[in-house]
Amino acid sequence: MGMLIVDTDHEDSDESQHYRHEEDQGFNAAYESKEVLGRGLASTVRRCIEKGSGQHFAVKIVDISTEKQSENEAKRLLEETISEVEILRQLSGHPSISNA
Repeated sequence: MGMLIVDTDHEDSDESQHYRHEEDQGFNAAYESKEVLGRGLASTVRRCIEKGSGQHFAVKIVDISTEKQSENEAKRLLEETISEVEILRQLSGHPSISNA
């Protein structure tokens, strides 16, 4: 099972709604979400299946909105998420890291 990381912004502005709609269409067009595998303070991990290949992934959905946290906390979470993605990319292919 591979891993995808998706960040979301749930603010109610028109621009945010438009962006989220496009992002959801793209993700939901390509992947079928399945059961929740785990939850964190600001994220949910779900199993999903790529519709084109049938390949299974774990997708981490991160809420970077300011509805449940301050703007500074949301910004910090976004920065931490970007850092996590970079670390995962650097570790991709490492012999001690399973991609299955």
